[in-house]
Amino acid sequence: QLESVSAMAVLARGYALVLDGAGHAVTSAADVAPGVRLRLRFADGSVGVKADGARPGQGVLPI
Repeated sequence: QLESVSAMAVLARGYALVLDGAGHAVTSAADVAPGVRLRLRFADGSVGVKADGARPGQGVLPI
């Protein structure tokens, strides 16, 4: 049962981990400035991206 809540299992369900340039987790859109480079970690690898700025949200996912 612990496997279902492991970090890799969560990523395999379609979530991604957002990391800053130092490799620390980004937990808030408010912490991301325009032009900042980030790394998105998925279950099958990662992608480097450049932020275009934060947008205010409601704090809920549209799922």
